[in-house]
Amino acid sequence: MSFVHQLSASLVVAAWLLSLPVSAPAQGMKKMPTFPKEWTWNLKALEQAPLKVVSTHYDAKAQTVFWVLELVRDLDVFEDHAYWGPAYKEGRRTRFRFELHDADGIVLKTVEGRYVGEYVAKAGKRFGAVLELPFELVKYIRTIEAIGK
Repeated sequence: MSFVHQLSASLVVAAWLLSLPVSAPAQGMKKMPTFPKEWTWNLKALEQAPLKVVSTHYDAKAQTVFWVLELVRDLDVFEDHAYWGPAYKEGRRTRFRFELHDADGIVLKTVEGRYVGEYVAKAGKRFGAVLELPFELVKYIRTIEAIGK
């Protein structure tokens, strides 16, 4: 990816992040949409060391979920190839995978989320993960499960 494309992508992500609410909305301001009540989440893969979910934001109009994740410990050399670890040596970006299940538990689709931010490897550092849900499947989704490995 060229420098111009990287810069452009970074500016889009930065603008999107700045549009997210930082705290509870003030009186009269619109609240962030809540998740559909029929959805169940299984995010165990995002809550295992060295990761910790700091916050979750949902944009119903864009059908997008954004997580702020924090490292609870430094990464070791082998974790560069973990399911969530960026491997820049091979020209890849981090992958977060999610299974979308219907009411009967059928896997409708496995989708990949994206790593957001600069690669970090030290405890206490934060980065983001974005999941764009397929519009055609949203009405059928009942469970979203983060997949490890």
